[in-house]
Amino acid sequence: MFNEQILISKVKMKYKTKTYKEISRDMNLNQTRVFRIFNGSKISYQEALKMHQLVGTRKEERSNFISDHNQEKIDKRICRLTRLEKIAGL
Repeated sequence: MFNEQILISKVKMKYKTKTYKEISRDMNLNQTRVFRIFNGSKISYQEALKMHQLVGTRKEERSNFISDHNQEKIDKRICRLTRLEKIAGL
């Protein structure tokens, strides 16, 4: 699986000058949910995928978080979720 704390710290480092409101807009999550995630709440699979997209994690770097066995499946799911969000107008 992946280490949530490392992923969250990467997002925090990338968005250190942004507010929770701006980050929540980029992640397409509620502002209070972003606050809770940054303060230790468990993250869901969908939220982890969005965070990986935000930090622009390359496939080579993702192996630190996600096993090689699941990488292709996750990439397909990210693509599918992105298309669904565009269709839904999110």
